[in-house]
Amino acid sequence: MRKRKISVSIISIILCISSFIIPIKADEPTGSMEIETVSQENLLEGINLPIGPGYEYLPGDSKKEVKIHVKQNGILYILFNGDRMIQTGTLLDGNKKAVPMQKTEEESFYIKDVKKGDIYYVKLPTIETHFYIETYVYPDNVKNIKENKSYAQSGQGKYTYKYFTVTNRSSYFVTMCPMFFDYKTHAYMYMQRKEAKGWKSVSSRQKSEADEHGRCHFTFGLKKGQYRIAVKSAKNQIIRIKTSKTKMAQRYQTKKLKAQKIKLKTTKTNIYTPTEKVFRWYRIYRKSSKHKRYVKLGVKNNSGKMKFTIYKKGRRKAINSYTLSGNTSRTYRLKSGKGTYYVKISKTGSEMNGQYTIHYK
Repeated sequence: MRKRKISVSIISIILCISSFIIPIKADEPTGSMEIETVSQENLLEGINLPIGPGYEYLPGDSKKEVKIHVKQNGILYILFNGDRMIQTGTLLDGNKKAVPMQKTEEESFYIKDVKKGDIYYVKLPTIETHFYIETYVYPDNVKNIKENKSYAQSGQGKYTYKYFTVTNRSSYFVTMCPMFFDYKTHAYMYMQRKEAKGWKSVSSRQKSEADEHGRCHFTFGLKKGQYRIAVKSAKNQIIRIKTSKTKMAQRYQTKKLKAQKIKLKTTKTNIYTPTEKVFRWYRIYRKSSKHKRYVKLGVKNNSGKMKFTIYKKGRRKAINSYTLSGNTSRTYRLKSGKGTYYVKISKTGSEMNGQYTIHYK
């Protein structure tokens, strides 16, 4: 038997191509019948999940058993990918008894509290063309996290903490998703910053719903410093966590006379951190009234609100204003002819932080 340590997605592409060139032999099994798990810490990152070792089985392997040797403590991840949507394997424990598993939206399974030395078996189904198994182990209760790295955290029924450092003023993006969708076992989060007197919350409580359509992406505006994410869910839940950031230079103007210019068909993006309070001013010059022109205003914030007020040069009274929160946007058509327009941005709420964009089109 040969073990192929390549991702399921790559295998699928190769099979799609090769099926037009070389017929697959039904009596030629290719997957290892004994698998040793690897740690998620040592895997490359995919778009949503780590890229784990994939094991391919063909019709000649139908109804056989694959033995899985667990080599790490943590949360066991298993993906079954068959040639039919309803096709799956049967997972057995070391005593050959069926293991109850709750499936995720990604057609995968997670088992908490596995120990190094545990044994599991997968009884393969009847295979018509191909069947894949992907498996590895997430370390649980990891304290210090890295950017662009996936983590799985078992629900503890209380807050646990993920620590990280922000080296530059940044737009910080956090994915926090419950693995199991039952519409009630949600996950909760606070963002906290270390200060002289201890840890201070710099966001209101964020809720990630156990729903395939629920919110699970959060954007924060963070200055340089030490931070932690406080996460909580019920003990029968598992949470997926991943972070990334975009450095944001402190380039904005607080005076109308020095308002930052936005050229046609360009976008200005910046953030508010919890400690930044001053107004921001931007200006747009409309050269002609021949074409319709618009200003699109957007926010990605977690607490409080941002207010956008639009002015026309030569007029004291605002021509429009929008107050936005969450992940929303509004578009305003410039109706007052050619000339210079100003956009003033302000924040409300002591914990308000997040990202905003202004697009002139």
